[in-house]
Amino acid sequence: MMKLQPYAAPDSPSDETTRPYCTFRLGQSLFGVDLHDVKEVNGVPHVTPIPHGAASVRGYVNLRGQIHLILDAKLLLGLGSSPLDPETRLILFKSNLGDPFGILVDRLGDIVRLRLDQVEATDSRSSRSELVAGVGKLAGELLIVLDAHKLLPSVERSAADREASNPSRSSNLL
Repeated sequence: MMKLQPYAAPDSPSDETTRPYCTFRLGQSLFGVDLHDVKEVNGVPHVTPIPHGAASVRGYVNLRGQIHLILDAKLLLGLGSSPLDPETRLILFKSNLGDPFGILVDRLGDIVRLRLDQVEATDSRSSRSELVAGVGKLAGELLIVLDAHKLLPSVERSAADREASNPSRSSNLL
């Protein structure tokens, strides 16, 4: 397995041309989100399912008195589903991204710092690829960078689309 470069806090103006990413695995693929969007990473607590919820919504969790919507990152990206195991982690995002939410990932990776020229933008042609902000080049592996700001709106859009195609079901639940 490849050793990723560790995160180092910026200590000079030249570091402004880099960005830190919290990396994780979904299956064998390496993904990441901007570290500045991440609030915390936890093990997986008890998840309360939402009846008739979107397929990519696992349910709600109560962490220290705050309710968070939990999304299954693999289902959100169309990668199938896998059972939770001891390596599964919950990445929670900061409140500036919207209502409290997080994503389930198969395995947590390292924090890596990439120069802006190491991440190439992607051309979004489908609703799933719109979640991909770019592809980062690491030694021996590519990092698929997700745009955390688009995760929750994507689920909300899919719930609205599902409601429009089947108005007999309640639209209040994601």
